[in-house]
Amino acid sequence: SGQQGTPVCYSYFDRKLYLYPIPDRAYQVQLILSPMRLEELTDVHQEHPWFVHAFDLIKARAKYELYKNILKEPDCAAAAYNDFEEHLRELRAETSKRHNVTRIVPTDF
Repeated sequence: SGQQGTPVCYSYFDRKLYLYPIPDRAYQVQLILSPMRLEELTDVHQEHPWFVHAFDLIKARAKYELYKNILKEPDCAAAAYNDFEEHLRELRAETSKRHNVTRIVPTDF
C-alpha cells in the first residue's frame, strides 16, 4: 500500500529493512536486530565480534572447562565458573539494555 506517515512496524528480510507505513519524512532510527548474523572471516587479522565483546566470557568458560575436566581442581573450577557467570550476566544485561531502545515493533507474518 502507498500509505505514508510515522513508521510503527518494520520487517527485516534479505538484509533489507522495510518500514510501514512508508516514512513521510526523515526519522532517526536505532535498531538492534536479533539474532545478529555474523559475516564469515576472510582475513586472520579481522576482528570478530565474539572476541571483541565476549572475550572475557570465552576465556572464563575455557578456564572452567580446563580446571573441571582436565586438571581436576574443583576450587579453581568453582572460581572460574563464578567468573564465567558474572561475564554472562554482564553480556545479557547489555543485550537487554540494547533491546529496550526499540521504538517500533516487528511485523509478524
